[in-house]
Amino acid sequence: MVSEPPLVLVVDDDRSIRTLLRVAMEEEGYRVTDATNGEQGVKEFIRKQPDLVLLDGVMPVLDGFACCRQLRELPLGQDVPILMITVLDDPESVDQAFDCGATDYVTKPLHWAVLAQRVRRLLANRTVNSRMRDLEATLVRQTAREQLWRHWLQRLVFGNDGEDINLCLEELKVFLEVDQVEFIPWNPHSGANFLSFAFPHPWPLQELLSELQKSELVAIPDIKTAPLPAQVVDNCQMLNIQALLMAPVIQRQNTSAPVSGVVAAVHSQSRDWETEAMDLVRQMAHLLALA
Repeated sequence: MVSEPPLVLVVDDDRSIRTLLRVAMEEEGYRVTDATNGEQGVKEFIRKQPDLVLLDGVMPVLDGFACCRQLRELPLGQDVPILMITVLDDPESVDQAFDCGATDYVTKPLHWAVLAQRVRRLLANRTVNSRMRDLEATLVRQTAREQLWRHWLQRLVFGNDGEDINLCLEELKVFLEVDQVEFIPWNPHSGANFLSFAFPHPWPLQELLSELQKSELVAIPDIKTAPLPAQVVDNCQMLNIQALLMAPVIQRQNTSAPVSGVVAAVHSQSRDWETEAMDLVRQMAHLLALA
């Protein structure tokens, strides 16, 4: 899938400058949207969510400095490059621009080659910064996941009481950001196999037994489109279960009844179960099998 070119928001009250800036940016391959003053610029920023803003400093209604400050206060406005373009070149105006949150500052009359270079650099820096943030977030989450694994191993394999199991399941629920995670014991003799998540109505699990016995994971992103009997779907919806992720707890030393239960994560909204979620639910099931 080919991504769209960056979108540049031009905010300037001078129609001729707006036109020149639009032409210059489009010649560089960018998409362009514009606004005639700072107030309209804020509205257009919210509506279009541009990748970069070219912002005039002196405008009616709301000047560029106030506009810049408001943009930085928006949830999506903190990391978007804002290049101030103004006739003001005194040190106080330059300081004011950066104090308001401007990323860079150029003065009129514009040198078009320099402007194009500044825009390319600012967009490239934003891409690098975004990738760095994503990498940092990934590393933080990976570290948290490894810490969870060590805690679970200590509690379930070496501790193994009901409180330890419940605590680990609660940590998994919080980490996955789902509504509920439970271990449901499986009783192969009575045939009364239920999945209940503190609801008054139990949910029959028998329809998925064959899947769990031949697979280590059952992932259902949307119960309404799952290949399940209508009664099962109705029961899930009655319990406000929209997405379901289950892994069997398989005690391989017990050949007569290897499936001792399931670890199940449920959510009240449809969800594409990511690899991380499936791995963690599977790992929890493996640890419970060793407990």
